[in-house]
Amino acid sequence: MKNAHVVVLLLLICTIAATLIAAQAVMQANIRFSSVGAVKSLGVEVYWDENCTNAVAAIDWGIIEPNSTSYRTIYVRNSGNSGVNLWLKAENFVPISAAQVLNLFWDYDNGTIQPKSVIKMVLGLAVAENANITSFSFDIVIAAYG
Repeated sequence: MKNAHVVVLLLLICTIAATLIAAQAVMQANIRFSSVGAVKSLGVEVYWDENCTNAVAAIDWGIIEPNSTSYRTIYVRNSGNSGVNLWLKAENFVPISAAQVLNLFWDYDNGTIQPKSVIKMVLGLAVAENANITSFSFDIVIAAYG
């Protein structure tokens, strides 16, 4: 007798569950439509020429006297799809002490660079009067934000 009650109870639970699932399926409505847009991308590329055909891989500053400055002209292109501003950083100095006697700077005016635009830029490297190094290397980072 107990088994019969369990079977009836299980059938009742299954019937209620099936009814709820069917009711939900009947009461559900869907609408589908397309979506388009663009993902904002930021990027810069650096070249030796205004036509952006000769990419900069490294800058050779040559021999710089203490208490003097060397300059290099580069062209920076906004390769993203949104206007950007730039920042400049020098890092990974070898020897580490070179960071104390070398100063990397540029003539960038902090203006927004529009997508696909190219701007001429001058980088400068100043060597302090008390520079006690004979050779150096470091990484130049030009980053885009906006």
